[in-house]
Amino acid sequence: MGYGLWVSRRALLVVLALAGCGSEQTVSSVIDDTRGALSPAPIDCGDYHFDWASAENCPEELALELQCFLDAFDACEPAELYITYDTIDAGDLPSTWFVVPEEAGCRVTAFSDHSGDVWNGGADLTENHCESVEDVRESEPMACPALVISGCELVNEWDF
Repeated sequence: MGYGLWVSRRALLVVLALAGCGSEQTVSSVIDDTRGALSPAPIDCGDYHFDWASAENCPEELALELQCFLDAFDACEPAELYITYDTIDAGDLPSTWFVVPEEAGCRVTAFSDHSGDVWNGGADLTENHCESVEDVRESEPMACPALVISGCELVNEWDF
């Protein structure tokens, strides 16, 4: 009976060890964890694609997705914005921004996904905590409407 119990415990430990192997973090799982920790659930401000070529034809107003995020920050309500930027050599670089309410006010948590960037010399995913977000025209009146985050501190980075 002692031998059977030992084999059963060993088999159980192997099963538990294998079950843990499937819980590796990915870019999506890290972002999903942040989304899941926000309460109430964040407002989905949508997906915004910034195309450098369109900068030549500046719209007069912020895109609805960007205005949604800026309004959520001003109201200190949880929100999420998915942004992709065109690059010359690396294709699109995706970022996910969250408005995160805190006792002292709000911050922006900004994840930048560099995993698809062929020129990336650093981490696959970075997480920055930023003090503010604003329409870039607040400091650069001649700029095209866009959002800029400031007062950022790198708090995490992952290599997958």
